Amino acid sequence: MLTVPVGFLTYATEYKVDVQIKIKLANIIAWSQFGQVCSIFTPAPPTSSVIASQCELVATSYTQVINATPFAGATLYRFLLTHYDEFGDLDYEQYQDSSTPNFTLSMFTGLLPDTTYNVAVSMQLYGTFVPYDKECSITTPMAARMIEAIAFKATVYPNPYTNNFMIEVKTADSALIDIKVYDMVGRLVEQKTVKASDLEKAPIGERYPSGVYNVIVSQGENVQTLRVVRR
Repeated sequence: MLTVPVGFLTYATEYKVDVQIKIKLANIIAWSQFGQVCSIFTPAPPTSSVIASQCELVATSYTQVINATPFAGATLYRFLLTHYDEFGDLDYEQYQDSSTPNFTLSMFTGLLPDTTYNVAVSMQLYGTFVPYDKECSITTPMAARMIEAIAFKATVYPNPYTNNFMIEVKTADSALIDIKVYDMVGRLVEQKTVKASDLEKAPIGERYPSGVYNVIVSQGENVQTLRVVRR
């Protein structure tokens, strides 16, 4: 199957295969007739879901990293959050894509505090998203998010960067700013807490390998997730 061009085959599909061979008779090369047709079934698509230890999770914060089972060939992960009201009607549905097999609740908008949402995971393989696998429940923290209570905006520059990058935060709050940086497989590569006034003296990422990183900037209940690329 690996010799077939990418994108030609689809998962869980029956294909008909027949074979002919090239033969040489009396210095003449010719193709034989096709043989008997056989059926070959491609495998079911691989799936991903929230890891078992975090299924039924009660989140302690909106920036808590929630992990899915990774798959080596996946180029993108899609996380779908849904919620049904007491009558069984869908009243919330939103998905977010990530280049890494993890997400945070801060990536979603309109979440209610102390509310249980269903989360399902899909993966992009060869340009196509596979079906969602089993759902898990994730319960939001008790405290409501207050992102809009204070003007808060974080940006990174330059992006992409070569040597290091800076974080700029516009905020009316004087609280300390927490910065966490995760690599593409969800590993925490750096964490620091600084004053907003000290950000201009705090370059980040000088020793990172080339790649894509998720930067979570938080100040109290204000949270923003940024993505930065090192060339």
